[in-house]
Amino acid sequence: AGEMKERVAALAGDVAGQVTLGTFHSVCLRILRRERSRLGKPDFSIYDADDQRNLMKQALLRAGIHDSRLTPAVALSMVSKLKNELVGPEAYVPVSYTDQLIGRVYPVYEDLLRQNNAYDFDDLLGKAVDLLQSEPEILERYASRYRYVLVDEYQDTNRAQYMLVTMLAGRHRNLFVVGDADQ
Repeated sequence: AGEMKERVAALAGDVAGQVTLGTFHSVCLRILRRERSRLGKPDFSIYDADDQRNLMKQALLRAGIHDSRLTPAVALSMVSKLKNELVGPEAYVPVSYTDQLIGRVYPVYEDLLRQNNAYDFDDLLGKAVDLLQSEPEILERYASRYRYVLVDEYQDTNRAQYMLVTMLAGRHRNLFVVGDADQ
């Protein structure tokens, strides 16, 4: 993102300051910080990987899960995939034994995040999508602001990112994506 900002500034000059440029996560964080009063969280923390791992350890203990195959790292990876697909704990349908364990720990992990007034990295996308879906006037403000939307590395876009792009580009319908079919 930093390299892209430098390139835009070199090509566009002063007008580059009017361009919103960043990763999905950084753009979502800006939206969440600007709209924090609508979230009911005037000040929230973003948990890094260590914070998330420690919180998941607590969640596994509170959920009574002592299966050595479900380490905090494995549980976080599975929860991350669910969050990126916009599947919350209430909508999750477990199939396998491991899925059932995730079904037990996921809501506990979410409760711990809430209690700590924190979001994990994946929440940045999901909470921004939730906000834009539930607050039409906020969506209109951002969709009006972003007349043109460009997404690089589109082949790596997950459901949360797709939903965000769809909403932001929906008003003007000026979406340009770059992807590599070989990846």
